Amino acid sequence: RMGGLAIHGGPVSLLLDVLNVRRGRGLSSKRAMSFVADRLFIEPEALETPYTLDGDLYSVRGPITVEVGPALEIVRPQCR
Repeated sequence: RMGGLAIHGGPVSLLLDVLNVRRGRGLSSKRAMSFVADRLFIEPEALETPYTLDGDLYSVRGPITVEVGPALEIVRPQCR
């Protein structure tokens, strides 16, 4: 599962939440929603849409699908 935060307000509208974020209350549900999912499908209204995924900025034309990949196993080598 992955956690997500969808912000559906512009930069100016987010200024209204700066004080709440600093106080640990988070963004208003009027401008953002958080969720947990296995798969995310976004169909943008605009022809070309910028988005951020894991801190990296991308731009896309058309729908976006984000899915959880295979589980990663971390193996610690034995010391001799």
